[in-house]
Amino acid sequence: AKERATFEEDAAYYEANRKPFLSEYEGKYIAVINRQVVDSDREFSQLAKRVYEKYGYKDILMTRVDAELRVVRIPSPRLVNGPRR
Repeated sequence: AKERATFEEDAAYYEANRKPFLSEYEGKYIAVINRQVVDSDREFSQLAKRVYEKYGYKDILMTRVDAELRVVRIPSPRLVNGPRR
């Protein structure tokens, strides 16, 4: 039986194919499983709902296809102002 690609392998697949994906998926969110795009949608929440219903709750690469790679950092709310008294 073929082993499932890891999240990191799926991420590497996306990075290697990001430019070709632009023509078909630019501005959309895609889900990648086993180095294959399994679904896409303009709405992340709709994509996530379908993908998790079909494939179960596990690490699945879901990312927006854009010409520029964007990294979003979300700070932990616990670290912003320290403990409240």
